[in-house]
Amino acid sequence: RLVDDDDGTLPILEAIAERLPFAGQIAELRDVAGARLSLHGQPLETPDGRFLGYSGGFRWLERRFAAPAPAPVVPVSRFAERLDGALRRPLGQIIASADTISTRSEGPLRQDYASYASDIASAGRHLLGLVDDLADVQAVERSDFIVPTEPVDLCDIARRAAGLLAVRAADRDVRIDVSDAQEPLFAQSEFRRALQILVNLVGNAVRYSPKGSAVWIRTEREGDLAALVVADQGKGIALDDQARIFEKFERVDPNEPGGNGLGLYISRRLARAMGGDITVDSGPGQGARFVLTLPAVNPVSAG
Repeated sequence: RLVDDDDGTLPILEAIAERLPFAGQIAELRDVAGARLSLHGQPLETPDGRFLGYSGGFRWLERRFAAPAPAPVVPVSRFAERLDGALRRPLGQIIASADTISTRSEGPLRQDYASYASDIASAGRHLLGLVDDLADVQAVERSDFIVPTEPVDLCDIARRAAGLLAVRAADRDVRIDVSDAQEPLFAQSEFRRALQILVNLVGNAVRYSPKGSAVWIRTEREGDLAALVVADQGKGIALDDQARIFEKFERVDPNEPGGNGLGLYISRRLARAMGGDITVDSGPGQGARFVLTLPAVNPVSAG
């Protein structure tokens, strides 16, 4: 779990948005009391300047591991732990090694070998994303799953999501349009989860948008609800498919390159756990408009 700075920001997110080095990002290990790390990283780029990700490491701040608690009757927390050991760590090592090869940071390399390494890193990131999604599915489906909430500025969330996806959008020749002039709009939410939901919605919009088009992110107040709206100019979603896309492993066209069919399922479960919801308004050839709603908070209460 990433830990916010004193001002409520995450250094790693600020760095990713600008493709800059970062250091001092504090993290706590899941299910291990007293284990804190300080993360650091350097951006990786191809010879032609294309952003690939980060290579870095960590140092221990605390290693006071608490004695393990008695195992519950259904040890659901072990699922994420086993994913860490069996998949997440090895995949992280594969990605880091493939990035090192593809960027030729250790010396000259034939172009085709560098391309192979880049493909390996991309495939590794896809699998790592699936691992993270499976861990989230396991969490959101627990009967005792809750999301602690506090007032969060949705305009800030919108700007951060746009920054995180700017490179991906530029690679696909898609423009992300987010207004910088909007007044703060506070909602009862959790910063990391709200950002996770919006990154999924905007990422989907970018993926299915035609070249030269735009994706819009807007904030709106709807009575007692605060809303984040993501609209695109893609091919749209038929009415019969609009309920199905929120189910596990469901996609409009399974044969089309894209995600794993878990993002919208997880996002809606997270939104509802925070007292909100996600809806879609679309039609064939009309693009799609996804709306994340959360309980609104008045500015006085937020302060």
